[in-house]
Amino acid sequence: MSQEFPNAPIGSGGTSHMLPAERKRASFDVAWLMDVMGTAKRRKQLENAQKIFSEGAFDPRAEDHHDYESYETQYVQQVARTAAAVQLTRDNPSFMFAHMAGKVQMQDLFDTNGLAAIHFTMYLTFLATNGNAEQKARWLDGATDGSYFGAYAQTELGHGSNVRGLETQAAFDGATDEFVIHSPTLTSMKWWPTGMYACTHAVVFAELRISGVSHGVHGFMLQLRDEGGRLMPGVEVGEIGPKIIGGHTNIGYARFDRVRIPRFNMFSKLFKVTRAGEFIAPPPKQGKIKNISMMMMRVANVAWAARDTAKAAVIAVRYSCVRVQGFKDTVTREAGGGGRGENTIMDYRMQQLRTLSALSLAYMFFWNARYLQAYLGKVQSKIKAEDAGAADELPELHATCSGLKSFSTTRGHAAIEECRKACGGQGFLRSSGIADLTCSFAEPVTVEGEQVILSLQVARFLIKSVRAIRAGEPVKGSVEYLKEPALTAAECAPGAGWAGQHALLVRMLRDRASRKAVRLEARFGAALLGGASFDEATNAVAVAGYECDEAARYSLLTHKCFLVLPNDSLTRSLTRSLTHSLTHSLTHSLTRSLAHSLTHSLTRSLTHSLLLYVLQRITPPPGTRPPCATPPT
Repeated sequence: MSQEFPNAPIGSGGTSHMLPAERKRASFDVAWLMDVMGTAKRRKQLENAQKIFSEGAFDPRAEDHHDYESYETQYVQQVARTAAAVQLTRDNPSFMFAHMAGKVQMQDLFDTNGLAAIHFTMYLTFLATNGNAEQKARWLDGATDGSYFGAYAQTELGHGSNVRGLETQAAFDGATDEFVIHSPTLTSMKWWPTGMYACTHAVVFAELRISGVSHGVHGFMLQLRDEGGRLMPGVEVGEIGPKIIGGHTNIGYARFDRVRIPRFNMFSKLFKVTRAGEFIAPPPKQGKIKNISMMMMRVANVAWAARDTAKAAVIAVRYSCVRVQGFKDTVTREAGGGGRGENTIMDYRMQQLRTLSALSLAYMFFWNARYLQAYLGKVQSKIKAEDAGAADELPELHATCSGLKSFSTTRGHAAIEECRKACGGQGFLRSSGIADLTCSFAEPVTVEGEQVILSLQVARFLIKSVRAIRAGEPVKGSVEYLKEPALTAAECAPGAGWAGQHALLVRMLRDRASRKAVRLEARFGAALLGGASFDEATNAVAVAGYECDEAARYSLLTHKCFLVLPNDSLTRSLTRSLTHSLTHSLTHSLTRSLAHSLTHSLTRSLTHSLLLYVLQRITPPPGTRPPCATPPT
């Protein structure tokens, strides 16, 4: 090593030259890639923000002792930082506007402990989309400028995904024109709300009851604490204990003992209760708008998967490029491997597979998060404009968000752990920066919907879509592939080879997803004809439904990834990884038995390889600089 690089700085460990040398070998323009992704501009904005968040409560030296402080001390510090962040935001308008536009995130600057994140996302979104004009006039400004903080109190100890089973009650008292919010059982206590015992208010989801009759679950504005920070009468909040991530000190429970609130406090843009106790519901489609906050968080989870998978991949790739292990000549018995030196562990094909697969997924998640954010923004704009067409978008939005949230977080979690293991013993050390990611990323995997339940919801959506097409009804968006004719073996033949055949490969993924959806619907229909109830039939095909959603997500990920990339001329050939991993597998397994289409292992190889190809696709042809494409809406 010293002979090969005689100018390596003393004291660097002999590795400071290695990463620059690797970067020079890149076949794509890094600066242009950053321009396409928008990371260069964002980095500048983040650097400006970091100058604001560098002193007082945000002194980085305080973070050095974070792991050695008590649970209570961590909580106090995190709440103090949130309060200081609110004041700094008010004092710095340029940062405030950048933050409101989503260009700079608070979690990039300090550990918010989720308090600010939940308030400014789920709570604020629910208020903006479900509050009527009078309610927004009373509550929205204070929520926007942080005059008070709100929790999103939906999940209970006994019920999470089954929202219709929530037990907290909101009984209308016609004599006083009030709702009585009550937790009648142990399992009805609100469980898991982030910021529960630091917030001053909450949107509490409860079963509306009028004269003993249930009218479903709705959101109610409830004040948890008075101006002095003391709990309001009948309100009990507390800590639920350490979580898998030790620093999560702000997730708790709430229980309500006949807390009275005015009728005005029921969020009433969509659903209403009159003074006379009459319940007024909107058309069924419009009622689904109340779930937009949950969809927003699922979109955020996809972006979270992109961020943390990328972090793990970067750490593992960089480490693999500087860690040497194993002589290049293992046959000779001479000392030092015959003078040829050692390999970096990135020279080994298996290390490339482990780390570059994660890198590929990170790029896929990034582009799909960008697509989802644009799609969600379009629907939210329609809701704000009271466009009735917003309701027509909700089934597609829900299925897309649910499927991608489940897929990106579970696959991202596995990729992060694989990167950690690829770092050997250093990956077990928290100072590596990768060890904590495995634990911390357990949060997006767990929150806002369990992955199997979300996948089965998508499976039901696919069954409905197949039946809609058969009935001659229109379908759009993520299920348009169901309308495409099935591929034949002849159409799947690459001819001269797979180089440049990205469109065919994506089309094959879509064909695979379509075939699985059709077979799923057939099995579901057969179960119904056999006498099974709807729920029994759904459970009978659950395994097939889960696999069907997986195929649909692979198809959607690759398809949307290419849609949001710049529309430049496709002059680059597929990478060596794609050529070598797919040529024999596709020609032998796929063309021999098209009905089975791509196997699971081949699909993973295809997905990862396609993203390696993305790195080449977004490299501008010599002498050109194609404009960035606007994400489709």
